[in-house]
This record gives sequence, structure tokens and C-alpha cells, in this order.
Amino acid sequence: MMKTTDVPALFAALLALLVSGAAPLPGGDDTAPDPVRSDSAAPPADHHMHVWSADARDALVRLMAAGREGEPPQIPTFDGEQVMAELDSAGIERGVLLSTAYFFGSPDVDFEDERRRVRRENDRVARQVAEHPDRLVAFFGVNPLADYAADEAERCASTAECVGMKLQLANSDVDLREPAHVEQLREFFRRAGELDLAIVIHLQTRREDFGRRDVEAFVDHVLPAAPDIPVQVAHMGGDSRFDSATVRSFDALADAMEEHPERMDDVFFDMGLVPFPEQRARGDTARQRIYRRWNRRFAEAVRRVGPDRVVFGTDYPEARPGQYARRLRQSLPLTAAEIRDLFDDRAPYLE
Repeated sequence: MMKTTDVPALFAALLALLVSGAAPLPGGDDTAPDPVRSDSAAPPADHHMHVWSADARDALVRLMAAGREGEPPQIPTFDGEQVMAELDSAGIERGVLLSTAYFFGSPDVDFEDERRRVRRENDRVARQVAEHPDRLVAFFGVNPLADYAADEAERCASTAECVGMKLQLANSDVDLREPAHVEQLREFFRRAGELDLAIVIHLQTRREDFGRRDVEAFVDHVLPAAPDIPVQVAHMGGDSRFDSATVRSFDALADAMEEHPERMDDVFFDMGLVPFPEQRARGDTARQRIYRRWNRRFAEAVRRVGPDRVVFGTDYPEARPGQYARRLRQSLPLTAAEIRDLFDDRAPYLE
């Protein structure tokens, strides 16, 4: 029997920051900036941001509560105006809105009118982008195993706001060790390539030992189906934290970049909520040491693939882009030139 992670626990970290809205990172007041390095130009884009409707918010609450007892959490909604305020405050030009419509495709909760809700959530994200077409782009969301996934990709491709699709393999319960799932994912990538849709993929699955075996299945059998589209691997290959699973995934992807460059030319990473600003552990020296160790490993990863393979992202609303960028300039053990190169990258779909 497949051993999997506790899926509601995947959302536990999200709850802590969302119950009171998009709050500043713990340990600091965003209105009183900390000293920063001299290389303090804003990144050109935040490549990993989310907005969601009340319906998607309620879906998230149900997913978090699945299999648990107690009062459901209170989570706010987020829209394009809030995103624009954050980008303007940070001096960031572009924002990439990733739809969470895949919430409704999770097998953990039986959502009534699933397909209609997926379409409605994707359309809401499109409307947010349409109000700021020079600043925002949309990736629509879907469970790639759903029987309507290809139809939804085609529908999304017909809109002016959509540049790609966001896939979340853990939420969708995609198992990269299951041949039928790999084939369905491969077919979705093939169709995305025909439609010229970029892909943002949360690659980590529910497997507790997720790592090289899963990544190799993705590289060997899925990527070749869409050789010419940008593929943005979210969270450096992990689950929004630079832990041992992220290291296993990233190392396997970096090896593939060296061994199979023809398959990996259009693959890059986003750093959404992966490195840890040390200020988040202010007053906790043990946790600061842990953060420093993982941040050193993150810096090694950036150096290995090159900063041109990593783009800035926050996983907003979990982190605010201006504050996050400032804090990372302080915390990451990279040179000023490396920080500048890392933060200055822009994904191909924004060119």
C-alpha cells in the first residue's frame, strides 16, 4: 500500500499566515524596513502569487478540515487589487497569478458541480488579470487526472489573459510511480504544448519518500511530450520549504539538466517560500541555526544550476513580496552580484 503524507497537513503552514489576512512575516513590521544590502533593486516580477474567491476559500477550509474535528479556520479571500497594492508597494512590475481551481479537483473532498466550480474560479482569475493586463498574467488551474482537464486547458488557452496552466500534483493525488497517472500527465503536457501553454507545476506528490524516482519518471516520460514550452517547477521542486524532500527533488532535476540538457532547456525553478528569512525565528537561536543551514543549501542549489534558472516568487499571500525580498537579501548567503542576478530573472512567458 502506498504510504502518503497527511494531505490536510499540507495546508497547515498556510493557515498560520492566512487566518488574519496577508500579514507581514513574523518577527518584523513591514512599515519599518530592516537595513538591506546595496543591491536593493526590486525583482522585475513575482512569479508565484495566488488569489481566490470565497468558493475557493471554502474549498481550502474543507480540504484542511478533511479527517479532522473542530471548528473550521477563518480564511480571507484575495483579489487582484490586493495583489496590485503589494506589487506597487514593493516596486515590482509584474505579477503571475496562479489559479487554485485545482482545489475542487482534489479527491479528498467530493465537491458538487466540480467542473463548473473549476471553470468559475479560473474565470475569476482571468477577470483580475483583465483589469491590469500590462502588469498581471494568469495560469489557470486544473487536476490533470480529471476527465475534463484537456477541455479546460483548451478553453483557457482561448482567453487573452491565460499564458499557462498550474498543476498541483499532491492536491490532485497524482502518483508519479503509477504508470496510468504518468501517461495522463504526459498527455496533458502534450496538449499544453500544442496549445502553446506554459506550465507551473508543484511537482512534489504525496509520497513520503518523494524524490529521485519520481523526478526521473517526470523527466523521462512527461517532459518529452512538450519539449518547447516553459516549465516552471514551483518551490525548487519541493513543497514550499527547503527540506530533505526538496533537496532530493532538486538534486535529481539538476542532475537531469546536466545529463539530458535537450529535455531540460525550458525548465526552471521558482523560489516561492523556499528560503527562510532568519527574522522569522527572531529570539529562537536553535531555529535560526536550522534556517541558516537550509539557506546555505539553497545558495548551493542556486549556484549549481545558475541564477538564470531560478525566478523570484513569494507564494503570496503566504509572504508579502516587498518584505520577503528585503529579508532574503539579508538572510541568503549569496554575494551581492548573485542576489542581483537571482532577483533580476524573468520567466520566458513574460518576455
